[in-house]
Amino acid sequence: MPNEKVLIIDDCRVNVLLLKHVLSKINVQADSAGSGESGIELAVKGAYPLIFVDIMMPGIDGLETCRRLRAHPFKTKPCLLLLTAMGEKFSADSVEEVGADGVFFKPIVPSQIIDVVKETMGLSQ
Repeated sequence: MPNEKVLIIDDCRVNVLLLKHVLSKINVQADSAGSGESGIELAVKGAYPLIFVDIMMPGIDGLETCRRLRAHPFKTKPCLLLLTAMGEKFSADSVEEVGADGVFFKPIVPSQIIDVVKETMGLSQ
């Protein structure tokens, strides 16, 4: 049985609650961290198959958080998905540069999140 818990790194509590609500529809639990620093700490301690990282955060931003997570020697490499409200201002090259596996633009589309989570975590349709 796959680990059905993911990590959300986002400083906006409303965004975290919204994402947790979407994930609950497919029985996936989520831990959360309000900063890049605390998110990295949680990610290193836990074995999360999937980590959502908001780009715009105080302190270590989401891009640097993603770089640091990708550089960590995890036993199993987590899927890293960026979250941004930057729209067209966001460069798709940034996804590859920081080692992320994809990006979601806010406002999120619940069905897209659900599809990616199911695929990544091997959950039945």
